[in-house]
Amino acid sequence: MVNAYPLFVEPVPRERRGVLASLFLLCNALGGAVGDPMNGRIFDILNGYRAMFIVMACYTGLAFVAVLFVPRGAAAHPKARSSICSGARSSTSSVCGFDG
Repeated sequence: MVNAYPLFVEPVPRERRGVLASLFLLCNALGGAVGDPMNGRIFDILNGYRAMFIVMACYTGLAFVAVLFVPRGAAAHPKARSSICSGARSSTSSVCGFDG
């Protein structure tokens, strides 16, 4: 889930990012605390993982469709790009147009 964090942080104003980070981590922790016992209970009720794999395949399809609607990041936005690229010639070289 660490890779999803920038998707949530980028559109949020800088002064609210701490609140967002804490809520993001809280939801991850609660999901882990509730999800594992719930999955175990579902396994016990259904006597196997077959139904859960079918549901997860559907969730994966929905996630793929949702990713298609994620707006482009800072590299596509001219103002953010200029603030990232001001004098930087490091790992942002491909974003900033430094090819050499």
